[in-house]
Amino acid sequence: MFFYRQDDYKKIARLTSDSQHLFADIHKAISESFDGIFHIKQLQKENYFTNYMSHKLTKQKYINQKIAVYFSLYVSISSFVAFVLPMISLLLSVLFILNSQMTLGAAIAMYSLTRLLHEPIRVIADKLNERDIALQTQKNLHHIYSPTPKISYQSLPELKTLNIAIQSFNYNNKSILCDVFFSLNSGDVLIIKGESGIGKTTLSHLIMNTIDTHQLNGTIMWNDILLNEAVIYNRFSSILKTTQDPFIFEGSILENISLGDIFSQEEIDTIIHIVGLEEFVKEKGLSFNLLESGQNISGGQKQRIGLARILIRKPQLLILDEPTSALDKSLSQEIAKKIIHFTKAHHITTIIITHKEEFDMFARKTVQL
Repeated sequence: MFFYRQDDYKKIARLTSDSQHLFADIHKAISESFDGIFHIKQLQKENYFTNYMSHKLTKQKYINQKIAVYFSLYVSISSFVAFVLPMISLLLSVLFILNSQMTLGAAIAMYSLTRLLHEPIRVIADKLNERDIALQTQKNLHHIYSPTPKISYQSLPELKTLNIAIQSFNYNNKSILCDVFFSLNSGDVLIIKGESGIGKTTLSHLIMNTIDTHQLNGTIMWNDILLNEAVIYNRFSSILKTTQDPFIFEGSILENISLGDIFSQEEIDTIIHIVGLEEFVKEKGLSFNLLESGQNISGGQKQRIGLARILIRKPQLLILDEPTSALDKSLSQEIAKKIIHFTKAHHITTIIITHKEEFDMFARKTVQL
């Protein structure tokens, strides 16, 4: 019985350790998804990360169930040790005393020792209570990440013209944009420049409708569709944006680019070439595991993985927000040339927000904010 309890305890300890590691992974995944919520939303990858979380939660549930089984066995055996053995020891002590085989002091000592086994039972009960709390936490997390019914959105039609006419835009009662007027034809390249904080990134959010537009005095027209009021259209199927600090989650290079979508090897190789990651991928491989927030790669590599993730999806309208800010001049010029060649080949209308000059020669027009 003693050895069985020891084996049972070891199994509980191992499973508890697995459960703690898995809980840490779940916590990290939740943290990553919150940090990268814009990227998840614009790439419409809610289900990808929901399934990722569901897999971990299912595994956590399975481990918890096994812990419960072993705890039940452990408690049963320990209950026998804590309550039945003292009674047995008392009866045996009486028998031995009557037969003059044990003194009264020895009997009292044996009974006291068996009663000391009650403390482990109390500790186990506490652990079972902690388990119940953990299971409820798991249920709450599962509810948060459960898929919700989708609203039926229409895809935007093929882009012919994009017309921006903004008299003013206030956010939190602060004037952000004023007198911004420009238009783009399909396949054009436009550069937006201006001082930091003047509203360049805000303008991109207005186009994507990822910011409150109630204080917008103006129009954003996709062909003849008023984008800032057209709630039935799914912009994210047609408009994608890179950011200066792209979302990198813990996973391989390929997983961070594809996010579960299927691309041909030719598409992957082409996009790796365009963003200048050939040497890095050749050295590490596409299966190289990236740490949360890209802690084990440079800022430039992180930025180029973010670029690859967006470019490979070939949106109708591509918004590049400081796409080469973390790169040196030579590499910036090389990648800028490749990006423009790629967007022209796939007839992608491109808006580039930048302080640098490597895209200037390719732009049809430049807007100074």
